[in-house]
Amino acid sequence: MIGRGVRKGVDRNVDWPTAQLSDPVTGEIYQLVASGSPRPLAESTTDRSVEFKILAAQYERLKIVDGILYRESHDNNTGASYSQIIVPGPLRREIADQESKRRPPGSSSVQAPPPETVLLARPTHRRPSS
Repeated sequence: MIGRGVRKGVDRNVDWPTAQLSDPVTGEIYQLVASGSPRPLAESTTDRSVEFKILAAQYERLKIVDGILYRESHDNNTGASYSQIIVPGPLRREIADQESKRRPPGSSSVQAPPPETVLLARPTHRRPSS
């Protein structure tokens, strides 16, 4: 089910619909999904940004729930479904920084994720309790 268990983890300090609609890329994709438009054709995206192409390629997995644009996904190991918030460009660094601070003490640093990874935030992530 879309959003199940996700809404608890949504950052309440972010007005996600406004943030998503304000961003040129996520805003355009948001409007397409909201209007029920078909997936943008590959031929029409050749001169578009990488972020737009990534979201267009995943178009069938995008849903709007409670005004927030999500991508439906599943865990290949467990088969569990989950939803990921599409994070607009201006918030990506802030979200990535917040996530890095949630890593357990002593965990090694990791390389920056590829661009397609930073488009998504998985708010179901929980920090281990101490």
